[in-house]
Amino acid sequence: MPLRHTFSRGERDSEKSVEHQGICFTVQFPQPPVGEMTGNAYTRLATMNNIETRRELWSNTARLPYNGMVALVVYAESKLDVVFCKIVVRDLDRLVGDIAEVTLQPYEPCDFATLYRWQSPKFLQHHQIFPVMFLVGFNKILYVVHEPILRALQAIRPETLPLLEYLAPDTPPELSDISMEPPRYCLARKFTFNLNSVVQSHPRAAVGASQQLSLEPLCENSRARCENMLREYSTLERDQAKALARALCSRVACIQGLPGSGKSFIGSLLTRIVIEASVSPVLIVCYTNHALDQFLCHILDVGITSLVRIGGQCTEQRLEKYNLNNLLKFIPRHELKPLYEMLDANAYAIADALAMVNTDMRKPTWASLKRFLADNYRDEYDRFEGQSFALFRKGWQVAGCADILDYWIQGLDSSSHQSRVSRPQRSNVWVWNISKRHASLAKWVKAMKSNMVDKLTRAQKSYSETLKKIEAVKEEADVDVLKRVKIIGIATTGVAKYQQKIVAVAPPVVICEEAGEVLETQIMACLTPACQHLVLIGDHKQLRPQITEYNLSVESVEGKRYALDVSLFERLVAPTSGLPLWKLTEQHRMRPQISQLLRTLF
Repeated sequence: MPLRHTFSRGERDSEKSVEHQGICFTVQFPQPPVGEMTGNAYTRLATMNNIETRRELWSNTARLPYNGMVALVVYAESKLDVVFCKIVVRDLDRLVGDIAEVTLQPYEPCDFATLYRWQSPKFLQHHQIFPVMFLVGFNKILYVVHEPILRALQAIRPETLPLLEYLAPDTPPELSDISMEPPRYCLARKFTFNLNSVVQSHPRAAVGASQQLSLEPLCENSRARCENMLREYSTLERDQAKALARALCSRVACIQGLPGSGKSFIGSLLTRIVIEASVSPVLIVCYTNHALDQFLCHILDVGITSLVRIGGQCTEQRLEKYNLNNLLKFIPRHELKPLYEMLDANAYAIADALAMVNTDMRKPTWASLKRFLADNYRDEYDRFEGQSFALFRKGWQVAGCADILDYWIQGLDSSSHQSRVSRPQRSNVWVWNISKRHASLAKWVKAMKSNMVDKLTRAQKSYSETLKKIEAVKEEADVDVLKRVKIIGIATTGVAKYQQKIVAVAPPVVICEEAGEVLETQIMACLTPACQHLVLIGDHKQLRPQITEYNLSVESVEGKRYALDVSLFERLVAPTSGLPLWKLTEQHRMRPQISQLLRTLF
């Protein structure tokens, strides 16, 4: 499995360049039996074992997915080695043969030394006798999905997390002691929310009632008054009016409702009111891209167009022009040019190191060894060069010798050089006997290989760091765009992936749709130190967060102590949390006979 570098100048600008940059290697394994692939040895496909059948199976299976995580496990020389990798190339044409193969890339640069050791003659000889290399696939885990969230959590400092007094109090809350305060931005002098846009949306507002409706978040009487006015002069029913008014005045607000009860509608109205109060940007996060697109379309429907949609999985044509990738931005080319030149230099350094690492050094040549000697054994190098000039100048050749190193290791100089030296000279390679020459050559080759592996690791690390610098320059351009808009829409995994951008923008308000389906870790990764107002909208009784391991779920006897599929939303709406919850119980989508069946859940 020789290492190779997949970067090239032509590949740098391609869409998949990010996934294919760096050192990778190919592993081969025997084609699994069709019955094992299907899980049933008696199916029709299990009785067939041809290229077409294999192609169909590999096309439909979840095994070894692109960007999936695998582990190479080796037991040799009384030592267990494990290298975790991601799959960077999954080619069906290479999977359907009797010997299938995939291309992998280690997650950690330090693992390249381990991979090199596995290619050493000593290891290969041992491996041929004891076939103890295993390719372990994690079919349920798509590491690329979880990695951003895990890294975001690692980067979080607990002392900077906002709203912890409500989300994770030091002591169990007493219901009588819970006091939900308004968001900090509401503490500004004479701050009010203007609700005119909600009232004006209903014809009754024009008949006998003032259309000027303001909510003072610090005044309880103002909240009650606004609830009554909204119920009377807008399209909102009782629960919706209360949820809207109370959510605006609470640092942490939870809104739960039946399907079709208007949760997303209330969320879009709340967003509009916050924006009209000059509080921006508002970060809108959803678990799925479909829900995010729907929510942002609601935002467009209420008249807000100052928004950006982050992420490439958008399916709504209306949102295409608001995608961050499609917006005009200023990218300083004068900063990128030297970085790309440095990237090319790093790529060439990796290529040189790889060429040396992959060279068969069982019979080294002077061309492969002289640079190493020049850098590390200068006296010995000078001795070789001087004699090489004398023997091989002007294209001359010595019979039976490929180069000066071959001439030296064969000891063809013994009669001419050693006889003229009266006493040994430590750095004079020409006076060494054959035994010492072979020992020294073996030592040089081993040191050179080790040096090349170190150089390869450093070059790969430098390559990765240069890539990060390029991304940082582009990130500054994105942040400049995001700071100019009022609404930022992104999926939960995207927030973790682009956390540096979100932190730089510092949104004071976070609104999470589908909160009942979002893992608690994903919500925490969305919260920046600048967050002053968190609104969670969802219904945990419809769907819980999806986890791949049943034994970590709350429904499992063993998993109750972990309960990873209990969302932050579900935990906060539980009676033991002591936090207020506003339920939407009136259903506007289904026939009464059907919606009545759902009311028993509330």
